[in-house]
Amino acid sequence: RLLFAALRAPNARDHALLASAGPAQWTAVAVLALKHRLGPHLYSRTDLPIPPPVLAQLQPSALACARRFSLLRDALIELADALAARNVEVIVLKGLY
Repeated sequence: RLLFAALRAPNARDHALLASAGPAQWTAVAVLALKHRLGPHLYSRTDLPIPPPVLAQLQPSALACARRFSLLRDALIELADALAARNVEVIVLKGLY
């Protein structure tokens, strides 16, 4: 329940739940988030009272996600440039934009 509260748009009920969570609960949430590949999203929630040791646990997955996105973005730019050189219009429908 805490993971869902941490990942969705904040509301008053979730705020109380998140504020009352202790370090052990946040550690369990981080483990669950990493298991379901949600670590980068949880790490990005700077508005949450996530303890620094838990943020440190989430940081590697967030950095890996950022690196992957950067590589994909660079590949898309290279591909779009190559297609544009051949007068082929590119429309990115989903993902990188």
